[in-house]
Amino acid sequence: MKFFIDSVTGLPWSFDDDVTVNGGVASSPNGDASVPSTLVACTEAEAVAAAQPKPPTGDALVKANTAQRDTLLGAAALAIGPLQDAMDLGESTEAETASLRQWKQYRIAVNRIDLTQVSPSWPDAPSV
Repeated sequence: MKFFIDSVTGLPWSFDDDVTVNGGVASSPNGDASVPSTLVACTEAEAVAAAQPKPPTGDALVKANTAQRDTLLGAAALAIGPLQDAMDLGESTEAETASLRQWKQYRIAVNRIDLTQVSPSWPDAPSV
């Protein structure tokens, strides 16, 4: 196999060994085909690396992490609401009080995550 990377898009291409790539044309015993003229020869490892999905960066990264944070905070709010109601009315059990504390600690930990990290270490939600 012959491997190439498109210098404009960064996408990898591969051809059988009997294919010749020159000036935007891939020629083989079966005929010619149009290909980008921006293909640059590379190794198989480079082509495989180019095919791997890239993690989001910059604004897209912060946006994705913010969405995850908001989802986790929403789940925490749903758990905290009834527990806080019981506490406010003086009707909470010891287990509910402990659960409320754990959920609030979780919510604080989620809020403290650095949203600019590529792979934030999101805290585990309480099991209670």
